[in-house]
Amino acid sequence: MTMADTVAVMNAGRVEQLGPPAELYDLPATPFVATFLGQSNLLAGEITGRCADEITVAAHGARLTVPAARSRAAGDTTYLGVRPEKLHLAASPLHHRLRRRSPSPSKLGEDLRGDPAGRET
Repeated sequence: MTMADTVAVMNAGRVEQLGPPAELYDLPATPFVATFLGQSNLLAGEITGRCADEITVAAHGARLTVPAARSRAAGDTTYLGVRPEKLHLAASPLHHRLRRRSPSPSKLGEDLRGDPAGRET
């Protein structure tokens, strides 16, 4: 993707999204594109509010705000995409906290994804 100025992601013979590689990676149009281009964790959510600069989404018992410029949501439901390399750990308590359950770990090269015991984290 680093050598192309335009990329087409196809699913079952249909173009899901066409555009510059960075746009497809950072702002995927569909859940398929989000998971096709790298690892992405998708959280299903319901849009509970909109204003000029941000969208409010209820997902997994939390209320989250997303910059409107980073959203493609048009209806009442959406997916929030979280890429592991975009997460940062903070020393202070986080404003929002989401729980996840990993039923089994996935070995990806030298990386291990998920909690081997399947504990909630």
